[in-house]
Amino acid sequence: MAERAVPLWRSAGERAVHASAYPEAIGHFERALALLAELPEGAERDLLEIPLQVALGVALAVRSYALPEVERAYSRGLELCRRAGATAPLFPALRGINAFYLVSGRLNEALAAARELHAVAVRAADPLLLQHGHQVQGFVHMLRGELAAARACLEAAIALDPSGPGVDLTLPGAGNPLLQAKAELAWTLGLLGYPDQALRMAEEALAAARQSGQPLIREQRFLYYEAMALFQEGWAAAVAQDGEDAAVGFARMRRGLDDRLALGVRGAVINHFTALAERCLAAGRIAEGLALVAAGRQIASAGAQRYFDAELWRLEGELQRQSGGPDGEAERALTGALATARAQGARGLELRAAASLGRLWAGQGRRREAHDLLAAVYAGFTEGFDTADLRQARELLDEWGRP
Repeated sequence: MAERAVPLWRSAGERAVHASAYPEAIGHFERALALLAELPEGAERDLLEIPLQVALGVALAVRSYALPEVERAYSRGLELCRRAGATAPLFPALRGINAFYLVSGRLNEALAAARELHAVAVRAADPLLLQHGHQVQGFVHMLRGELAAARACLEAAIALDPSGPGVDLTLPGAGNPLLQAKAELAWTLGLLGYPDQALRMAEEALAAARQSGQPLIREQRFLYYEAMALFQEGWAAAVAQDGEDAAVGFARMRRGLDDRLALGVRGAVINHFTALAERCLAAGRIAEGLALVAAGRQIASAGAQRYFDAELWRLEGELQRQSGGPDGEAERALTGALATARAQGARGLELRAAASLGRLWAGQGRRREAHDLLAAVYAGFTEGFDTADLRQARELLDEWGRP
């Protein structure tokens, strides 16, 4: 009886996933797994359990990919794949565990899983799997601050144009890999110092997403994305308003970040810490800003997230400078920001670091040194001259260049 019932419960769970009825889906998959435990151990049972564990992971991850129960489901599926020598379900199991590592901010493990994922796709000679493999590797490289590698992987993903069925919502990380690659490449290009190309790529991704009609995040609460949206809404209000409205925006930013952290999310949050610290700098809340920088650095160091290391150093230096403390402390941090950005090829962040260090030097009467430092970085840009960072840099160069 159990042998006949397990596929029925699995089918019911998959239908529930497609209907965005995730609590029901979890119940169906768990019922199938309980029945499966009644069957004799062996390869046949393992092969039945693998897709159930992967599907359970998908349903559980609606709340957050960083939950321990998500890791257990995907780890169990992966263990069974290896034990049974099953190749077909290996890709979704790897994609699931990679998503867990990535959202949890464990980027060394995420990179290892992404590389294995890509190798499986190459062996399968499947363009869609290969596109997923390139995209996943690219995003992990970006978060690790390995921007050249990230760009190469994401451009390779975009260059592929696999034909076939649409997104399967029962697979882990069921987003469109082409749209994800474009969005992640936009971020990467911005860090590399190509703001116009970054904007065009982001607009392409947004237009394609609107045309795709994918039913994700519509009738179901996706707490992970709700927290992200709350943060972005707060940031927009905080930077556009003054006084009480800005304070309300800051509070929303803080709550959005706290909600993500409460869900176990540690991946791709460092820029949220720096955005909050930037608002603290603008409001003169020095101690709070420095605490945010320290907390962001702790998470970044724990999981090899290096993509915003330069901003953490820069904001530490700016906060130290505004605090009225010794210039040596601020200069040490700002020099660290500049060196880190240069090592990563992150010209967008190098420009900010050079402007901040230049302000410190100009305040010490070293205007010529400040001008020459910023001019050398500014000269490396070929686009984006109407963006805020480059306009500000041009104004500083004009000011420091005057006798």
